[in-house]
Amino acid sequence: MGALDRSFPTHIAAELTDVSPRTLLNWCTRDFIRPSVSPGRTGPGGERLYSFRDLVAIRIADILRQSGID
Repeated sequence: MGALDRSFPTHIAAELTDVSPRTLLNWCTRDFIRPSVSPGRTGPGGERLYSFRDLVAIRIADILRQSGID
């Protein structure tokens, strides 16, 4: 089982973390949380792929953000 077998595209990552795809894109472009499996649109059909560890970081960042911590 390789890294790609355990990766999550943006729409699934958004669903699992309860963070919008737009927010994930924003965080990625601002270098806040970038997908560690695949960075995204580097070529035709390229998509951002997040690891489970990325999902945990996204969820924690969102919880902190909702608590008023930048």
